[in-house]
Amino acid sequence: MHICFLARGSFSHLPAFVEFFRRRGHRVSLIHLDPFPVEGAENHSAAVGAFDPIRGKWKFPLHFPRVLWHVWRLRPDILHAHYATSAGMLGALTGFRPLVVTCHGSDVVLGGEDLLRRPALRVAFARANVVHVVSNDLRDRALSMGAASEKILVSNVGVPTNGLSGDRPFRDSGPLQILWTRKLEPVYDPVTLIEGLAIFKEKGSEFVCTIAAGGVLEGHLRALARRRGIEPLLRFLGGFEPSQLRTLLMSADVYVTCAVSDGTSLSLLEAMAGGLFPVAADIPANREWVVPGDNGLLFPSGNARGLAEVLEAAGSMRSRWRRAAERNRDIVRTRGDRDTNMSELERMYRRLATSR
Repeated sequence: MHICFLARGSFSHLPAFVEFFRRRGHRVSLIHLDPFPVEGAENHSAAVGAFDPIRGKWKFPLHFPRVLWHVWRLRPDILHAHYATSAGMLGALTGFRPLVVTCHGSDVVLGGEDLLRRPALRVAFARANVVHVVSNDLRDRALSMGAASEKILVSNVGVPTNGLSGDRPFRDSGPLQILWTRKLEPVYDPVTLIEGLAIFKEKGSEFVCTIAAGGVLEGHLRALARRRGIEPLLRFLGGFEPSQLRTLLMSADVYVTCAVSDGTSLSLLEAMAGGLFPVAADIPANREWVVPGDNGLLFPSGNARGLAEVLEAAGSMRSRWRRAAERNRDIVRTRGDRDTNMSELERMYRRLATSR
């Protein structure tokens, strides 16, 4: 099959799609809406000028002429658009079929509350052959905005479980080793992380936190950490290569995510597969994976003091970390394995390509 993805090339999950379907012998094209091609794909740029992922979303309609030209020139067997409010809308307007639109989280959660983006969601859902959502919460939101139930496929991207699991140390004492791998962007709320860690320190707790990813808020967060007196306890890495992830997981005890909006967080699944004890914001997407007191802990979204209290509780549960790690690895192998979930997408592609 010839599979054509329509998305921002900088979208962090996209290389997983490209790598899997190339490995399965398919021709893989990418029409990218920003200046960033993806290695391994046949790249076709539809970018228009400089790209700002935070303040430049108003530019997406300007991409349409280039998207239209590329789509009808390539004529793939499948057009798969990622993020319903941007690529999904553009893909729908091309009139090309079969069209798959994937909702990853904030496009539906935040877009559904926006008077300008909500119509784009309705257009994408109406014209797509399949509406692919990565969590049950997103399925319910898509249904509430007019997506037909028979069109919806619930399946997360998954993570390579075999490459992340393995023997790890479970420390029964010493400073709590905390890991953050989400981008430093507003939707992931890293400010609550810094404020929560400052309160955690005020309680007399010892910790070291590795902030592995970079992002637009890094400078602000460094300054905030300096003002709150915890800068020496933080390691800002500015980003990491996929090959470094396992080492990062093995060196930590607890994983933290503060995201205010999410689909199925691959960072959370990676941490669970790697045996870390997860501490996550209490939002619907995380409740699908974390049961408080069983395999992790939840704290009220945006509540720094709540985060500090839950970190303190996590540190007092060291004797239960090993059992939680075993439970989490089983959960991810069953519901979040990349090869299993991508194979489900492949079967869906074949059905669409055959019926066209």
